[in-house]
Amino acid sequence: MLVSNRAATRRPLDSRSPQLDTEQCNCSSCGSEESRRLFTEVYHLGKARAELGIVKCRQCGLVYVSPRLTPQSVEKVYQLDTATTISDEYCWSGCMDGHRFHHLLHKLKRLQPSGRLVDVGCGGGQLLAEARRTGSWELFGVEPSPMAAKLAAKHANCTVWESTLHESPLEIDSVDIMAMIGVLEHLHDPLGTLRYAHRLLKSDGLLAVYVPNFNYLRLKDTGPVAWLRSRRWSNLHPQEHMFHFTTQSLTRLLRVAGFELVDVDIGYPFLRGGRVKRCLKLAAYGAVRGIWKIAGVHCGGIECITRRCEI
Repeated sequence: MLVSNRAATRRPLDSRSPQLDTEQCNCSSCGSEESRRLFTEVYHLGKARAELGIVKCRQCGLVYVSPRLTPQSVEKVYQLDTATTISDEYCWSGCMDGHRFHHLLHKLKRLQPSGRLVDVGCGGGQLLAEARRTGSWELFGVEPSPMAAKLAAKHANCTVWESTLHESPLEIDSVDIMAMIGVLEHLHDPLGTLRYAHRLLKSDGLLAVYVPNFNYLRLKDTGPVAWLRSRRWSNLHPQEHMFHFTTQSLTRLLRVAGFELVDVDIGYPFLRGGRVKRCLKLAAYGAVRGIWKIAGVHCGGIECITRRCEI
């Protein structure tokens, strides 16, 4: 999970206004240059303006953003427009309950009851704190946000490196379990990150991934429903969500990176807000889980457990 400094959620923009730079990109999964535009959103930061396209690869079906903000411009979004980001809403604002990770950790413990667990993009340390209660693993976190890294280290009482995965001191073939919860959709190069994770994991190492489901987001955040909620026909946050996955496109990307599927499930929801909102989320979770089990239709958050295999 990407987390920002809530203490600086509204930094004033000076008269010069930040510049937003964009770049074109190919499909991260298959490398194809051919895509079809699905939606266009205009993002404003002060006086700066960027037109961002949500496109679908014509070869493999992956949905991604192109043109998209460059990494430097995305950093400005997190620094100067923090309060409007998905990262702040779900990973910082009062969301310290690690209960949502109970089911995932139970599965991981059954598959790998000991060893080193590393949470990449650990946010405020919710998963790590819940994992510590199991007493099963040696725990580490990786988190690029300075404030979040400090909070996670204190909350979970473990080592948290203030860095990206590539910058961390982790050694090749040294990790038993790696978690990436709400991370891949934020990255400019998810395949490159997954391939590096493949190198860090032991030969039988596990990778747990959670991403939002585009099939659900398309119903909720585009079209008439989006207009009623936000007065926008598309509200997919392309300034920070570089990719939008389905079960098919995510599992394909994981296989390309060298992982075999162990388990695919509906991810437990992030519960925040008042009692009514939390109850509605739990009811929706029960409904989509029932549809998944009975009809095989996956329309909830995508949670995958995979095992490293030889490429």
